[in-house]
Amino acid sequence: MPAGEDTDGVKLLKKMGWRPGHGVGPRITWRQRKIQDLLAAGKPIYDINIEELDDDEEAKKHTYPPRDTPVTKLSRKGNTHGLGFVPEQGLRERLGEKRAEPTGPTLAGKP
Repeated sequence: MPAGEDTDGVKLLKKMGWRPGHGVGPRITWRQRKIQDLLAAGKPIYDINIEELDDDEEAKKHTYPPRDTPVTKLSRKGNTHGLGFVPEQGLRERLGEKRAEPTGPTLAGKP
């Protein structure tokens, strides 16, 4: 998709009032926004008293759009096995049974 071109979903969100850089969801309070900012920066929130931060009292009276959440990049599956597949595991092992020891004659030096 060329740069600057919006998908249908982005067009729909913009018609509903969304703007780039804002998250999707209900508006949040100043305190919730500060907690989001601290979490995004990787700082522990239990060490900081949020109410004591130097901010304008007027800012605490308004609501704000939530921050964008980072998109998690997942690696692509590299094999053709199904999910939960364990290579070199037979049916009996998958059912929780132990592999039976062979009791027959030894052929070519192997049991």
